[in-house]
Amino acid sequence: MLATASALNASLYGASRIMYAISRDGLAPSILNNIHSKRKTPHFSILFTSLASAILVVIGFLEDVASLASLFFMMIFMAVNLSVINLQKRGIIKNNLIISIIPIIFIGITIAYLLNYLMNLLRMM
Repeated sequence: MLATASALNASLYGASRIMYAISRDGLAPSILNNIHSKRKTPHFSILFTSLASAILVVIGFLEDVASLASLFFMMIFMAVNLSVINLQKRGIIKNNLIISIIPIIFIGITIAYLLNYLMNLLRMM
């Protein structure tokens, strides 16, 4: 139970930071871009993400929220690994065998996970 609460906490704060970054880039309402003066956190983004998740859970979409959150974090993880490969090609990161192989392995795992998720989704329909 503690692990579930910890994962929920990490997911909500991670999602709120992504919402903050989207707002900072002008792709979401600017109120989500506000930083609390004392705590230095994006408090409106945290509140918005928490409320949106709570509403979806109350309506009965808990499983869907969990699946989508997991899916989005895997896509972000894949984007980070693609960025590592891009930085290697541009010469910003030193290129050696281990650093070259690890992102490719994780991209493969992420694609396999995404395909598995989509296959399970199609079976449910």
